[in-house]
Amino acid sequence: MAPKIVAVPRDTAALVNSDVRLSCAAVGDPAPVVSWLKDGDAVIPSDYFQLVDGGSLRILGLVASDAGMYQCVAANAAGSVQATAQLVVLMNGTSTSPHTCLIMCCCYYYCY
Repeated sequence: MAPKIVAVPRDTAALVNSDVRLSCAAVGDPAPVVSWLKDGDAVIPSDYFQLVDGGSLRILGLVASDAGMYQCVAANAAGSVQATAQLVVLMNGTSTSPHTCLIMCCCYYYCY
């Protein structure tokens, strides 16, 4: 059975130096392997980028360059599927992506 993503990552805004988690979970037969891309490039698991709970991505100590589009990819022998979310890094009440910040900042009490 081809993979199906059952927990999709959501667009997220978080403060610089904070930790963030982008959720992703998939089912299939055989069990799919979950990997991540950032702006089209593979995310290599490390002490900084951690795969947790079978597919979610935890990023420790955000820096401005972490902002971007993240794709969760679930694949097995029957196929693959992906889901995408944007990460915005907020710095001192602003953002690395100003247009997105106008939409997302109010959730974090950084309205201006």
